[in-house]
Amino acid sequence: MEGWRSLLTAYENEPKEVTSENLAMKRSLFKQETVMQMGRDFHCEVLSQPLLADYTSIGIGGAAPFLLLPKETRSLEGLLNELAGENLPWRILGRGTNLIVRDEGVKDIVISLTKLPTAPSFSGNTVKVASGYPLSRLVREAAAKGLSGIEFAVGIPGSVGGAVKLNASSFGGSMEEVVSEVTLFSPGKGIIKRKKSEIGFAYRSTSLEKDEVILSATIILKPSSSWKIQKEISYLQKLRRERQPIGQKTAGCIFKNPPGISAGHLIDALGLKGLAFGGAVVSKKHGNFIINRHSSTAKEVLALIELIKERVYKALRVELEEEVIIW
Repeated sequence: MEGWRSLLTAYENEPKEVTSENLAMKRSLFKQETVMQMGRDFHCEVLSQPLLADYTSIGIGGAAPFLLLPKETRSLEGLLNELAGENLPWRILGRGTNLIVRDEGVKDIVISLTKLPTAPSFSGNTVKVASGYPLSRLVREAAAKGLSGIEFAVGIPGSVGGAVKLNASSFGGSMEEVVSEVTLFSPGKGIIKRKKSEIGFAYRSTSLEKDEVILSATIILKPSSSWKIQKEISYLQKLRRERQPIGQKTAGCIFKNPPGISAGHLIDALGLKGLAFGGAVVSKKHGNFIINRHSSTAKEVLALIELIKERVYKALRVELEEEVIIW
């Protein structure tokens, strides 16, 4: 694990009698070499200057300096400790289904958990599942084993970790109801476990800190017959197809629901479905979805978001709050 440290020593011992332009170039090259070496040391796939548009469901956004994809949980822990120790800023990227990345991209190193081992482990009515596992796939695997309680999540396109951290909910169910424990990485503490009673669940949020990374979740379900579960899944899928722009480039619901009412209903009531700004357009199926219809930019999507907020507040005196994450 010392390869990248030797680069640091070599850089610090190098004569500094260079122009400011050359020095900036050397520092940039040093950072690139350091991160590439770190990635090798901690068994990561390393991508330089990846366009984050390729890693989000809405398909927009600029580049990150690096995208690291660890392949082992133990390596992830070591990587995060080293990055924190060297004050190199980082962000965790799940499946990118509720994320809008600005056109200029981000300056932080981005870490994806999608390469970590993810196969869920079932024991009776309990399942332990990795953070990066697709939530909708977990619903289907549980149904095949006659386990009920998570059907509400079918069609939610994100990962288990993101769903837990944001307490994803739909059709009257939520992650709070099924999670019993999470395993996470906490800076300065390492890998720790937290029981449900130690996590504050709220609407579209939890008390977990921003820099705490969920590695896996333990979920408790209820035995039922597979055909009954599948019948419920089919019904909920039908509702999603009827109500949401399935198959379109979106970031999911843009706004949180104000107390007692649906944000989509407010947008619809004001006749804002179909409202467009550049290549971004409000879905005609569901007012709380914005579609990247014609190679939209993040600037256009964010401008449309602000326009919707202004019109809703002006007409109804209701302040809409973003549910989507913006980098």
